[in-house]
Amino acid sequence: MISPSSPLDAVDHLRLCLEALSALWFSRVKYTGYAVFVGCAMELPETFDTIKKWWRTPGKDQERGDCKEEEKNWKIPLAGIGLIVIVVGIWLETYAEGKVSDIDTLLRSHESEKLTAAESEAASAVRDAGTAKHSADTAMADATRAKDASTKAIGSADTALVTASSARREADSVERDIVLAKTEAADVEAHLADALRQVAAAKADLDRIKTPRTLIDVTGLIGSLEKFKGTEYIFVSVFPDSESIDLLKSIDAVLKKAGWKRPRSAYGEPAINVYGGFVADLSVPTGVNLGVQVSVDHPQGIEGIHQIPQLPQHLQAGNALRVGLTKAIFPPSVNDVDGKLVVAKGMSTVVQIAVGKKP
Repeated sequence: MISPSSPLDAVDHLRLCLEALSALWFSRVKYTGYAVFVGCAMELPETFDTIKKWWRTPGKDQERGDCKEEEKNWKIPLAGIGLIVIVVGIWLETYAEGKVSDIDTLLRSHESEKLTAAESEAASAVRDAGTAKHSADTAMADATRAKDASTKAIGSADTALVTASSARREADSVERDIVLAKTEAADVEAHLADALRQVAAAKADLDRIKTPRTLIDVTGLIGSLEKFKGTEYIFVSVFPDSESIDLLKSIDAVLKKAGWKRPRSAYGEPAINVYGGFVADLSVPTGVNLGVQVSVDHPQGIEGIHQIPQLPQHLQAGNALRVGLTKAIFPPSVNDVDGKLVVAKGMSTVVQIAVGKKP
């Protein structure tokens, strides 16, 4: 802040007084101009009446008293127009001077604000310079102390450098050991990941082996076999364990619902009475094959089916059963059902099914 007794404050006070005096005299000039404008404007009615009379009355020679017409005197209207021009000019001049004065006042106010701001900044700069000098003196003293400490630190740094060189050599050796350990760890992780994959695959195979075979989407399987309603079928063999026998029963139930017919059959020993009881409703010989096999007969064997335009119905039915079981047996395995329909030479139209051990 600048004190009231400072020279800068005196300059501001003088400028304010001069500006106030200038505004006072200009206001008097402006009011005087408006007064002249009003006085001239008061003469306009009389001038208009004179022009009006001049326009309506022809010119006369009053000194002679005769009625001789003369040309009209154009000085009268010219004087009226001149008066109007003067009135308008005075008004415009006074209005323009007022605007100029207002703009000058704004300009002086702006300059005054800028000057005041500059004066404040200058005073602040002086204070900052004093503070900076004090800070510089303090920094110089600190620098001297720092130089002394630096000299001592250089000696300590030389000693530390020797120690650091020795530590660096040890660190390089440790770093090489770490790299070697990381390489070995990566190899171990790779072997572990491979082992885990093998364990997972083995577990999946074990689960598949432990899970008994069943039929899924039975409705869809029945729907695909109903087209061959009335086809005869027999079970020619079954592996002697409960899992294979249960799968045979499921296949037998599906074929019955699809309208296929199973003739009553009785085999000699060794045979399994699938449904139990004293009456052998379904006795099936034991077998040692893997998976499920579907076979049919044809008089010419497999070679003959390539020479006919359309397969007999029992061949179509056998192939539909093979394809349907491939999709329906769960859990799936590539060896659940033979990949091709077995066609043997013979005259029978019965579809033959062998249910073997789970692959």
